[in-house]
Amino acid sequence: MKRTSAVLAACLLCCLRPVTALSDTPPAPLTLGETVLATMDKTVDPCTDFYQYACGGWLNSFELPPEKSSYTRSFSSIAERNETLIRSMLEEAAASDGSNPDQKRIGDMYGACMDEAGIEAAGITPIQPMLTKIHGVSDLKSVMHVAGEIQKVGGIPFLAGYVDGDFTDPDTSILHIVQGGLGMPDRDYYLSADPDMVKIRAEYLKTVSKMLTLAGEGDTDAKAQKIFDFELKLAKIHKPQDELRDPETTYHKIDRVGMQKLAKKLPFDEFFAGMDAANAQAINVTDPTMVKALGKLVSKTDIET
Repeated sequence: MKRTSAVLAACLLCCLRPVTALSDTPPAPLTLGETVLATMDKTVDPCTDFYQYACGGWLNSFELPPEKSSYTRSFSSIAERNETLIRSMLEEAAASDGSNPDQKRIGDMYGACMDEAGIEAAGITPIQPMLTKIHGVSDLKSVMHVAGEIQKVGGIPFLAGYVDGDFTDPDTSILHIVQGGLGMPDRDYYLSADPDMVKIRAEYLKTVSKMLTLAGEGDTDAKAQKIFDFELKLAKIHKPQDELRDPETTYHKIDRVGMQKLAKKLPFDEFFAGMDAANAQAINVTDPTMVKALGKLVSKTDIET
């Protein structure tokens, strides 16, 4: 009986919905028993390969969607179902009569995001104020102030800042400063000798040049190369991701004075003012060594880059 219960539990974990549920025309729902049986591979001895026995039917029949690099029977299907539910809620809000102000705000935001024709017609006008600020940068003070402002719209030049609990006192919220500034996801994209990464770097350089062209810049290939060269230097002073997972080695609580001492040439008061954190005092710096190296790197880089 215990063995049977274990088999059923394992099957249910990897079989939260019918195998054919991803087809365009879903069939009638299977019963719980049918679902379990459909996802098992009873040709395998469970004492030899229990996972294949419990989930082999699904593994042998499931076809990975071409747009996905991985798929799990449990959490991927749950995420898809949640996305479908959220989309229906957003579409309902967009079609509402506006009598509910909260629903109207949600609907208006969703409608604006889905208005592709309007987005294309607007061009770069919505981001022109930020582009103007960037063009107005003339020294390290303005560099750091604008870098802080960009934090408020989702960008993370140089460093990223966010508010979360103090590692040693979760009831207290403090400002956490972590490494940032890379256009690609991770330092390995810049440093790895893997052929695929080499190709990605070449395509990334083209993308940066294209973005500059769309923003109205000239001589974009040369500027893109300068930007990439700067990010490459930045990647070299970043810690690998596996070294950032240890809360003990990524906790260095200091105050604003201590933050400034890490990189004396960088006007951090401007950075914090730009991100509306002028009064922040308690700060956790994930990697002080990186901040020190950043100060040297930014102060030696020409302002235009």
